[in-house]
Amino acid sequence: MQYDVGTAYMAGYFRMAMGGEDEFLPMFDGTGAVPAVVGDADVRSVTTAPSSARSTITSFESAEPTVRQYGTGTVSVCASLSGRTVPVSVPACASTLASAQVPHWTPASRGGNVPATPMSRFLWTSQTGEVRVSVPGAARDASGHERLSVKMAADESVPTGSDLAIVVRDGAGNSYTSQVSELNPFATNRLPASPPGSGGASTLNKVVLQQVNVPADAIAEAGVDLSDVREVSFKAAALEGQPAEGGVYLSDLAFESSSVGTADAKGTNTVNVASTAVNEGNGPGSADIAVYLGAPADQPITGWVSVLGSTSGRGGLSMERVDFAPGEQCKTIAAPVQGDRQASTTAATTVMLSVINTSGAVMGADAFGELEVREDDGTVPDQSGNTATPLPSAGQQGDACAELAALDQPGELDVSVSAAKADGVFTVTGSGFRAGEGVAVSFADEVVADEVADADGAVEVEITVPSDISLGRKTISTIGSGSGFSATGTVWIVDTEFTDVPIDHQFYDEITWLSARGITTGYHDGTFRPLAPVERQATAAFLYRLAGSPEVELPASSPFTDVPIDHQFYKEIVWLSESGITTGYRDGTFRPRGAVERKAMAAFLYRAAGEPAVDPPSGPVFTDVPADHQFAGEIAWLSEAGVTEGLADGSFRPDGQVQRQAMAAFLYRFDAL
Repeated sequence: MQYDVGTAYMAGYFRMAMGGEDEFLPMFDGTGAVPAVVGDADVRSVTTAPSSARSTITSFESAEPTVRQYGTGTVSVCASLSGRTVPVSVPACASTLASAQVPHWTPASRGGNVPATPMSRFLWTSQTGEVRVSVPGAARDASGHERLSVKMAADESVPTGSDLAIVVRDGAGNSYTSQVSELNPFATNRLPASPPGSGGASTLNKVVLQQVNVPADAIAEAGVDLSDVREVSFKAAALEGQPAEGGVYLSDLAFESSSVGTADAKGTNTVNVASTAVNEGNGPGSADIAVYLGAPADQPITGWVSVLGSTSGRGGLSMERVDFAPGEQCKTIAAPVQGDRQASTTAATTVMLSVINTSGAVMGADAFGELEVREDDGTVPDQSGNTATPLPSAGQQGDACAELAALDQPGELDVSVSAAKADGVFTVTGSGFRAGEGVAVSFADEVVADEVADADGAVEVEITVPSDISLGRKTISTIGSGSGFSATGTVWIVDTEFTDVPIDHQFYDEITWLSARGITTGYHDGTFRPLAPVERQATAAFLYRLAGSPEVELPASSPFTDVPIDHQFYKEIVWLSESGITTGYRDGTFRPRGAVERKAMAAFLYRAAGEPAVDPPSGPVFTDVPADHQFAGEIAWLSEAGVTEGLADGSFRPDGQVQRQAMAAFLYRFDAL
């Protein structure tokens, strides 16, 4: 039977919601229709109509002046099951039943102290007990709705059942009255208990909200003007053979109609909690926890934040509501921390953080986090003789929201040099850390130092370059062990530093990269000569090394008349020719000492890239490169690939000579393709 029920309701729901088959709606709208396929199964549906198909009178979730008690009746807002471990703002809805008997108030596993399912509790000691609810002006015209609906369940103090009357009044004093037991007897009766010998009554006899519907037609037939409904009241009554006193839970009173609603897909904000770490300190204290939104609030947003520690451990226990006004994005709460002056067998205590029961937004990807409270008095062996490794100091916590924002804006390290050689030494300075926090320093993906930030949150460390390090640009990174703040810097590891390329040179990075990649060693006098034209033989060497210095089978006779087989760059020029990057000049020469023209450089790089397809430009890319230029396609590709932007005046100067600094830039960008 359970299989049949599951199949019928899952299939019916998707056919209704996604297939548009409204005939399945009565299975889900709270009117109680049950498909024949499930036989005599007891299936009860409770629903809340879409906002477009309902007019809320009261949710019963908070005290309102429109909800009034009379006679021996009392009405109060309640939430959760009793036994919460922190003070709560509203009384418990149930205190005599087990958690399994009150599923509406079963404590959440990561937010057990958060007020769960608030509603109103109506108790009476005689039939004079009554609750009257004034209908707001915006909801008085119920003529367009199909029914009056309210959720209800017998109070925990009711052994089996009770009854009450629902009375609807209009502005002229006309009224409709019906006993709840006639509309839905399940709403004022407890679910049955387990029979004797089957585990005891505590396993069932549950309190579960049921839906009570009053048809609008029935109200109208009683003479009530549906366009001017002024009041709905709940008046105590007694079932035959039951005591006069009784009680019910009330929730969600509204006029509504059956409707699937219209899906409206849209983005929504998120509520999150930031993980952090603190030192325990020497006595009672607190840690600030950042509660934040995915974007600034554009409407009021609420979340309930829990710190799920204990009353006796390093991390404490707390729960509070956090409200965001429009424009706000981050707020802090204080989490209790208990420190001491004693060493411990554990290095830290980790406490779960959560933000749940959100309104105006949804729980974000980081709705759950952790607070790590670190032992700061040292560690001692445990009963097994094992000693935990102490963790780095978490430092002195700053503003939690500012620390969170800093995680998205990593800092920049001040590196004393831009380039260094193997076995060289340089200094790195960073700031923005917590005062006193441990800072791990890494160089070339290896942790090389663990420092402690000074009182200003700064660190300084001297790094020695390993003798076996590879050439190239290397990253230095730092990260705070408590704040998580990071900062990075870079240094070039080179064989050669050029005397005529200062650190502020326009193409310093590109030229240093050229050296670090082993593409150039510069001149014997330690210079690079950035403004000198690039010779064609040097271009052959650059491109050959950029390609990884592949093996070349050297021919017995040179492909060019002016490049003898004992030429310094014979291998590189042969490779350039065999790779199809150059064909030389028509007279059979290569002219190795000739300067490379910019148009030839475009052709060399285009061919080195494998002659990719080029979409013909709609017009000239550069003012001095017409569409019928011999190298128009190659130059257009060079521009599209981002290897060159041309000159400031919009020209390319195809016949101009390529300077060595420009060639460094071209190769640097080409290598990044």
